[in-house]
Amino acid sequence: MTGVHLNDAVRVRLTPYGEAVLAEYHAQRRQRMGDRAHIYRPDAEGLYGMPLWDLMRIFGASLGMTRPPPFEGEIQIRRPAAVTP
Repeated sequence: MTGVHLNDAVRVRLTPYGEAVLAEYHAQRRQRMGDRAHIYRPDAEGLYGMPLWDLMRIFGASLGMTRPPPFEGEIQIRRPAAVTP
């Protein structure tokens, strides 16, 4: 069995709905924090990377059976290489 840690880095491709959810999140952050607010931007492949816990915080309330999906395809989990003693 493979485990997932909330600090694991994930990458997702957003749908237009997901882009709108993220834009609203960014607007709220800018209102509270001004220029200090961290803004997620897509990488060269058009994927957004963030810790799993932040993905859950940003998109959790927008997920549901009656709502459009915020992500296209799968959530990619990027795990650090195993360290051997």
